Amino acid sequence: MNSMVRGSEMSGGGFQGDSSVNREMMESLTRALLQTRGFREALAAAAPELVNAWAGRNPLKRVMGASVKRSIRKSFDPDDSEGTDPLGRLCENPEFAEKAGCGLPGIANAFLSALSRVMETLAGAAPDKQREIVNSLAGGVDLGNLGAMITSLAKILSAVHREEPEFFTRTLRPAVRSLIESTDFGEIKESFDLAAEDLAAFAGMVNEELWEYPAKVVCLLSLLPNIINAGLRSVVQTTRPLNALAPDLLTDVVMSLLRELRGENIGALVNELSELVRKIGTGSVLLGEQGRPVFPEEMARLSKEVLAAVDVKLLLKARSYLGEVREMAMINFIRLMEQSPELAREFFHSHFQAVVTFVRNWSHRADAFESLFSTEDVAREFARGMGEIDAQELAATVNRMCAIFNDVRKITPGIIKNTLSQVFASLDEYEAAETARWLTEDVVESFKPIAPEVLPPVIRGLADLLRPGKNGNSEEMREALAYFRDAVRGEENVTEAAG
Repeated sequence: MNSMVRGSEMSGGGFQGDSSVNREMMESLTRALLQTRGFREALAAAAPELVNAWAGRNPLKRVMGASVKRSIRKSFDPDDSEGTDPLGRLCENPEFAEKAGCGLPGIANAFLSALSRVMETLAGAAPDKQREIVNSLAGGVDLGNLGAMITSLAKILSAVHREEPEFFTRTLRPAVRSLIESTDFGEIKESFDLAAEDLAAFAGMVNEELWEYPAKVVCLLSLLPNIINAGLRSVVQTTRPLNALAPDLLTDVVMSLLRELRGENIGALVNELSELVRKIGTGSVLLGEQGRPVFPEEMARLSKEVLAAVDVKLLLKARSYLGEVREMAMINFIRLMEQSPELAREFFHSHFQAVVTFVRNWSHRADAFESLFSTEDVAREFARGMGEIDAQELAATVNRMCAIFNDVRKITPGIIKNTLSQVFASLDEYEAAETARWLTEDVVESFKPIAPEVLPPVIRGLADLLRPGKNGNSEEMREALAYFRDAVRGEENVTEAAG
């Protein structure tokens, strides 16, 4: 029975495979270790203690032990192994490597099995005992030594870099070169290419097996809010001491951090990224046909494939739902403002701040243009910018938009009229008239200082537009002018009278 138990334990969590193979591997490893300098020194140092423990108080064994000690020290002279690499030769042996590869999973399984059983045993202990064990594990590690070691290491590194700032770069260059030379990136790529489908299938398999236990999936997902909350609390606890600082001290800390940043590094990064984009654009033109760069075509192809795979109806529904969520958020925010007049005032004021910021930004741009460019430069750059506008494409866009509106009106003749009628019918005529009255008065009054200079060219321009051309005005234009003239005189419409 005991042998059966031991056999099951070994097959379930211990050394798996042929025991003779494991024994041969350990024998080979032991022979190789006995030939290494470090292991022989350790064995020669430990052998006397082992012999003393064997001899005990027996006088005969003590006498024999002295001779054994001398033999061991002579037999395991470390100098005999100097200049040899028995472990390296052993590891290069294909037979040993195969045996070691077969034996390592057994060692790992044995360790994990032992650790699992220890944890299972501890899980059955009394709560006070569990707390004691966990406290021992948590407090048993002397982090002070770790801190002292890190500090000492930092001192050493500082001293090294003080003498040679690029010490590690110089020292590690051969190792990095060897790593790169010995690594076949083509094989790595091929491995990932061949494993791509298997990785996706593995992820699908894990999810299939996991969803066989929905309760566990729910428990797993329930961890996400806790993780997020813990992260948020950690950020709060990290930020709170900063807000405890005095404003001048906090600002001084931030300014010190900003002073440590090197603007030339940021500028160099911008330059490199800009050059990268430029080269991609140039290469796209060179690789493509006349007037057909390859990059836009590839992006168009990718977009087409994405849109072909996307459920557009589902996407629009999701977008609509997100719009509803955004609307509800705004409603809740308005309700919150109703409870906080101070917040409402700040929110109302922020809209004007946005306008002020917009105007100020354009003012800064105008100042920059005036300081950087002469009048001729401004005119020349403006002309170049206007030359970039495709007038025909702009006109074609306007034509298409007009055609769309015309088609809408033809198919649904009353939709725009009805919508506008409902809007204007719902307006409070008194409030609208009052607004129009004072707004017109204020605009006219404010406009008066520049009206003598602005209005004459505007009026003359309108008059030129209304005057008959070389070919005269169209019938519709003449009717419109008569209609306007009669309206100004207070007379009835000539067209209606004629009808």
